Amino acid sequence: MSARLVLGIVLALTGPALAAPADELQPSHVELVGAEASATYQRYFRRFRGTGVVLGRFGSGLGWGEWSLLFRSGTVTCTRSAPVVALRWACRRGACGATAPDLEVDGLRSTGPAEPDALDAVVIESADPGRAITWFVEKLDAVVLPRSERGVVVGRLKLLFVPQGVGTRCSPVDHIAWSHPDLARFTKRLTQAGVHLTQQEADRVRFDGPDGLRLEIVRGELDQSARYRCPMHPDVRASVAGRCPTCGMPLIRAVQTEGRYRVQLTTIPTALRVGLPGMLRFRIFHPDSGALVRALEEVHEKRLHVFVVSSDLETFEHVHPSPESDGSWSLPIVLPRQVAYQVVTDFFPTDGAPQMIESTLLPAGGRVAWPPPRLVPDADRPKVVDGVRVTVYGVPVAGTTGLLRFHLVRDGAPVRDLERYLGVWAHLMAIDEQLLDVTHAHPDGDPVDGELAISVRFPRPGLYRVWLQVSRHGHVSTVPFTLKVNGT
Repeated sequence: MSARLVLGIVLALTGPALAAPADELQPSHVELVGAEASATYQRYFRRFRGTGVVLGRFGSGLGWGEWSLLFRSGTVTCTRSAPVVALRWACRRGACGATAPDLEVDGLRSTGPAEPDALDAVVIESADPGRAITWFVEKLDAVVLPRSERGVVVGRLKLLFVPQGVGTRCSPVDHIAWSHPDLARFTKRLTQAGVHLTQQEADRVRFDGPDGLRLEIVRGELDQSARYRCPMHPDVRASVAGRCPTCGMPLIRAVQTEGRYRVQLTTIPTALRVGLPGMLRFRIFHPDSGALVRALEEVHEKRLHVFVVSSDLETFEHVHPSPESDGSWSLPIVLPRQVAYQVVTDFFPTDGAPQMIESTLLPAGGRVAWPPPRLVPDADRPKVVDGVRVTVYGVPVAGTTGLLRFHLVRDGAPVRDLERYLGVWAHLMAIDEQLLDVTHAHPDGDPVDGELAISVRFPRPGLYRVWLQVSRHGHVSTVPFTLKVNGT
């Protein structure tokens, strides 16, 4: 009997805190395979939240602390030996909300709090749980859990074993993976322990565990250098170039300058009057050097987005200036009313962080009105614009990232002919009634049965005017809502 197994027996009898597994195995990922990887991603995000992650060529998905779920399109395995039957999430660093209903996808059940911060355990069916525990102890130096839970700990993940069920079972879990800083050394250890490798590459090895469980060890900590990030979802970081798993945008290099850039707004003519054509001119300056900034990253097919909003939040335009040879940007405009306007410039400097800079624009030719917003929460949430009935679901809470779901229906059926508008399925813009907070967001993945899910963080409680923009058959529709954001 191995020393590790003896230690596991002692732990099972005495029940102290869990020991860490040996030989430097670190958490990595669990890969799920299904016919609709994007839809599965959205279902897990809506239920368990998580942060978008990209693990190089190994794939992309959602992360909870050290562990990630990767999603890949493929065929779900349905056999008598499809051992992973459940995933269990936990809250280890703070309040994660009450326990929510279980989620079941392709035969895999997932349980845990509403917003967990860790993947806690994988539940595995086994023809002989005792033999499976012994295998992990002898091959991977696992620690045996106390007797209250029958299983082991490998790389800070619990593997719990239950008796094998009867009949054919389906499981979308392709494999469970850990990482190791010296893959060559650990691979040699596996072969010396009698483990048969089914696949061996420079950056990973695969092998089968007990009951047909597929396991993988990858080289190093793939996503810790975080040299790339998503321009619209800053939490999505990666060590290599790729696409954001949340919105599909190409990842760009991480920022070098975090300061707030300065935007100079001028008009042509200087006295810009209501109802007459004119021009807005934008110049962007570096926060440290003061130099004119010319290099902007392309975000949603444009390098500069501009939102023109009246002080009463009744006028809204989403437009895109053109670059000029002198480094400025120009935008033709006709102001519709003699009121004050907020002009919000949204851009991503090549060597900086994403920026949303507000400026005030006052028409010439008379007294300018500053009508305040008179927002009333929509008693009847559905809005009909261009023949499409749009309903928003969700109760936003200030200071937290919440999910708004927009359901689109036309002629009694879900809208399934949305087109990407500027690279994404929809744009959402939100401004609070005090004109202090501006939020720009996009859907988390593809639409499903006419529904768009958008993660939004509202900084403070109060009333917000929200505009949803979607495109069908080349026409962009703008749907306004007034939402009440609750306090914590």
